[in-house]
Amino acid sequence: MPADILPGATGTPVAIVYDDDGAVTDELLGTGASSDCAANSVIGGIDNLAPNAHFLHALIILNGTCAQTSSQLPDLRYHLVRTIGRVLGLDWSQANLNVITRNPPPNPSDIAGFPVMHEIDPRSCVPVSICYSNNGTVDPAQPKPDDQATLSRLYPVTSQNIGKFSGKRVFSQSTARIHGSVYFTDAAALPGQSMQGVNVVARWIDPATRQTSGAATIGSISGFLFSGNSGNPVIGYVDKHRTEIRPVRVG
Repeated sequence: MPADILPGATGTPVAIVYDDDGAVTDELLGTGASSDCAANSVIGGIDNLAPNAHFLHALIILNGTCAQTSSQLPDLRYHLVRTIGRVLGLDWSQANLNVITRNPPPNPSDIAGFPVMHEIDPRSCVPVSICYSNNGTVDPAQPKPDDQATLSRLYPVTSQNIGKFSGKRVFSQSTARIHGSVYFTDAAALPGQSMQGVNVVARWIDPATRQTSGAATIGSISGFLFSGNSGNPVIGYVDKHRTEIRPVRVG
């Protein structure tokens, strides 16, 4: 590999390789992989992390066999945005998953708010515009409110640093923040141990119709900022910072 795209080449933190004929993709993933544009039009990710968990280097490979015609380019762009999202630290979102499951059937508002960073695309969604464009009114590759909220949290534009970012705005000026805890209940039905791993979804409610919006939808997982030492086989798996939680029935 060229030296300037190796993991140690931190002077070029995001290395982009254009794989003209798919040979690099086939070498990495196996013969014939480059022909699967739905899965392998863009591959790569972070390959070097600092001790403080900041990314130092990432490698992204564009599969040239998936860019032979102009009709292929929108899907290539879509998959490139998703790969860059992972490089920037975005995880998969669970907001508006009915766009994929079709239960309940999605409306235009659901599609307008469907995050770019959902986990998986059904094989039937080729090209992606079949499922995510709503007859051309929505750009599948454009980060939606859920994606934007996470990007803003990870890389905030503030009144102190906005001078460094031409054309940007302070996201917090036009948005709100929701925070709190989700609790298990104790034997008396009172709040007890706070829960991790709960998918919390916030939706804007139209004050006139009282209908919830699929477009203005933000999801998050409770406890995603928690960190702690869970122990190991030598010292045990429960330490003073962890409380044992008994199974409970929720709902």
